[in-house]
Amino acid sequence: MFVFTMLLGGVFGGPRPTGPGTDVSGASLMLIYSLAVFVLFLIFALLYWHALRHRAELELDNLEVFDARSGVRRHLLTAAVALVSSLIALIIPRQAAFAGMIYFVLGPLHATYGFIRGKARDRLAPTS
Repeated sequence: MFVFTMLLGGVFGGPRPTGPGTDVSGASLMLIYSLAVFVLFLIFALLYWHALRHRAELELDNLEVFDARSGVRRHLLTAAVALVSSLIALIIPRQAAFAGMIYFVLGPLHATYGFIRGKARDRLAPTS
C-alpha cells in the first residue's frame, strides 16, 4: 500500500505518505523495482535458453523445444517492459507514476503473444 500511495497518491488527488522513510522519491522506488523485475525475468529467460542449448541431452521433442523458445521470448517481453519502466524513471523522474503504469501493458502484450504462440503450438501438437 505504501508504494501505491507513494507513487499514485498525487495522481488521484489523495495524500502522499509522510513520516520516516518517505523521503525516497517515486522515481527511485520504480527504478529499484523495475531493475529487480528486469533481472528476475532475464534469469528466467536464461534458464529456458540453457535448456534449449542442452535440448539433445534433455531429449526434448519438437513441442518441448517450441515451448522453451516461447518461454524465452515471453520472459524477455516482461524484461523489456521492466527496462522501459526503468528508463522512464531515469529520464522523467517527475513522472514516476508512468514508470509504474507501463506495467499495465503486460496484460495485452502477453495475451496477444500467448494467442499467437498458442495457435502455432496447436499446429505443431499431435492431434489425439
